[in-house]
Amino acid sequence: MKAFRDTSISLKLTRIIVLTSCVSLLLACVSFLAYERLTFKKTMTADLSSLARIIGDNCAPAVTFLDRKTAEESLATLRARPHIVSACVYTPDGELFAAYNRGEAGDVRSSTKDFSNKPYAAFRQGNLVLLRKVWTDGKVVAVVVLRSDLGEMRDRMSRYAGIAFVVLVLSSLVALLLS
Repeated sequence: MKAFRDTSISLKLTRIIVLTSCVSLLLACVSFLAYERLTFKKTMTADLSSLARIIGDNCAPAVTFLDRKTAEESLATLRARPHIVSACVYTPDGELFAAYNRGEAGDVRSSTKDFSNKPYAAFRQGNLVLLRKVWTDGKVVAVVVLRSDLGEMRDRMSRYAGIAFVVLVLSSLVALLLS
């Protein structure tokens, strides 16, 4: 009878140790995933802002000299960035000057009706929309609006979740063996 109680107590202790280890690891993994999501959003916004600056610098002369073809060619280089859904270049008064759309993704015209406010970046409807004004000699010569899907972030989160799951399972097995 005493041996039965000892086995039962050791089994309970083993379960408590493994459960404690699993919960601790799970909390750590969730924390890392949340941190990665937050920092990736900031990084993605900074990268898109840099891209908008480059596109704006390339399109500013085209807008100034009313050369739509050159602006559209500059926007067409965005094909190399598979997560860029659409891009538009507007004149300072809000008139669409040039646009790029990847496939049937639509564009950002409906989301940028007012350019009077500060440049912004917003996550909405599964996309990051970024507006950036292009300045030359102290005045706005164009407005660039880029829209990127969040596919890269979803892919990265899926990879990290898979890694976290493997670490959790392996750590649980090690905790079970050691206990």
